[in-house]
Amino acid sequence: MFVYHDFNQLELPNNKLFVSSPRSLKMVRLLSHSEIDFVKYDECIEKSMQGKVYAMSWYLDAVSPDWSAYVVGDYDVVMPVPLKRKFGLVYALQPQFCQQLGIFSKSWLSKLQARELVGKLPFLYRLCFNSGNIDMCAGKTARPNYVLDLSADYELLNASFSLQCRRNVKKAKTFVQRVAEISRDEYLSFLCENAGQWMGKVQIPVLTRLIDNAISAGCAEFVAVRDVQDNVLAAVFFIRWGGRLYYLSPVSSEKGREFQSMTFLLNDIVERNANSSLLIDFEGSAIESIRNFYEGFGAKDEPYPMLEKNMWIAKILGK
Repeated sequence: MFVYHDFNQLELPNNKLFVSSPRSLKMVRLLSHSEIDFVKYDECIEKSMQGKVYAMSWYLDAVSPDWSAYVVGDYDVVMPVPLKRKFGLVYALQPQFCQQLGIFSKSWLSKLQARELVGKLPFLYRLCFNSGNIDMCAGKTARPNYVLDLSADYELLNASFSLQCRRNVKKAKTFVQRVAEISRDEYLSFLCENAGQWMGKVQIPVLTRLIDNAISAGCAEFVAVRDVQDNVLAAVFFIRWGGRLYYLSPVSSEKGREFQSMTFLLNDIVERNANSSLLIDFEGSAIESIRNFYEGFGAKDEPYPMLEKNMWIAKILGK
């Protein structure tokens, strides 16, 4: 998918001609959190060509309270920015649990216009833009994100599984386990009990706020795998938004890893949602073992760019 283009005239799929203004953007404002019209802002994200749930106001309120936004016109283009201040410096860093931000627009922008917005970022930043900004950020560091399209029949989807994935599905089915819903509280309890090695004291409160905001927004889903004694073996917090099922904070117990319970859970999700317009968004990863796990289900890379400037100063600030 590309959104940015150098040409002034672009031929769209419906054969209508879209005229892109080569001129600079007008009415660009940096709004503090208290100045943002959240109704208009969220409408821009929802109607944008690059829409990602990470940029919704309720999501940012959870992971980066007091975030700001650059706004063009009457919220025709927005660029949320998680600004921080330290030692008199203003800087922007990507929040936890927030994979992609960047520029969101209701219509196409030229590269010149997009770069003008990026040029308004503070002196110091490290931000991940969204996959729809990839053309504008050519030459920048690209990070992987794996997405699985569920529009085909399950038989075709299963045929695209790797040999190892099909073996793991077969192994998982030899154990007595089932997929079921799990409550918010039971999920968080299971997460804290089994993810202590990678989920620290700082992350848990942020994730809890995100879960509660997603519940309020009607986007949260909690799915688990249980054994014959009804013990939880694996669990995932999903956000269903914009035709995507975001795979957030999966966790398995030791027994769940032995039973291939997460593979069992994902295979069930794929089977139940086959022939739909849904995409499973796996959120990464550059770690080989995790990447292989996602690719094993037939997921394809949908890269997104990372932009940074003067990050050596972050070491002095201690981030």
